[in-house]
Amino acid sequence: DRRQRQMCIRDRFQNVSGQTACRPCAAGTFANSTNQSACVRCPLGYRCHVRSENPSPCEEGTHQDDPAATACKQCAAGLFADTPGNAVCKGCPEGYACPARNRAPVPCALGTFQDDWNTTACERCAAGQFANTTNTSACRACPEGHSCAVRYEAPLPCALGEFQDEPGKTVCKACADGWFAAIVGHSLCEECPPGHSCLVRDEPAAPCEVGKFQPAARQTSCTECPTGTFADVPNTTRCADCPVGHWCRQSDISPTPCAPGKFQDQVCVCVCVCVCVC
Repeated sequence: DRRQRQMCIRDRFQNVSGQTACRPCAAGTFANSTNQSACVRCPLGYRCHVRSENPSPCEEGTHQDDPAATACKQCAAGLFADTPGNAVCKGCPEGYACPARNRAPVPCALGTFQDDWNTTACERCAAGQFANTTNTSACRACPEGHSCAVRYEAPLPCALGEFQDEPGKTVCKACADGWFAAIVGHSLCEECPPGHSCLVRDEPAAPCEVGKFQPAARQTSCTECPTGTFADVPNTTRCADCPVGHWCRQSDISPTPCAPGKFQDQVCVCVCVCVCVC
């Protein structure tokens, strides 16, 4: 009797004629229809755990880089697969973190950074550094003339009367006595020059008033001209001697001529003397 030919069912095959039975598909291969002469290897990015069904794509967060696999592999820490069917997981780029393997990279938040690939978290900017934009791969050092107390904000210029001569600082420094910073963002305070006083650090140097002087730098006040001298112009470094025929009191702004009947034949005096007549 002639034997009745039978078709191979799904998940089985037969590639040799004259056989009495079909052979099962090997692990990692499949035959999703009947009468197959060969099973198909499971493609990359898929798993074939049921030999009679179509390959199943690897889920998000997993991958498969080997053919003929029955299961998918989990992405390593710092790698991700945010779509199904991946042969390989993708690397987390600089400026991002990948805490979840099945989601897209998360940009580093303000005040944080990440300069390495394939990481699960961003790092906080160090004191005196800042990152005022997201997905930053490196924090920036606070520049001179500024302070960076808040890591996620732009540097703040030093206020009037303050300075900062070093980068990477969280606070500014007050100008010393006799120095001033009359504009914001100073990296150095300005020295109060002779002929001026600097009582207030956040204002420009004030010229000594008439009748006063200051020969030294870095002073907070001016000195009244002593008796017998005068200063008739501002910002004076030395008071002038009172001339002959005049007298000068303390802090005078100009010599006073001797009155009729009096004289003065010396300089630097504060009074005139009477003329005696015999």
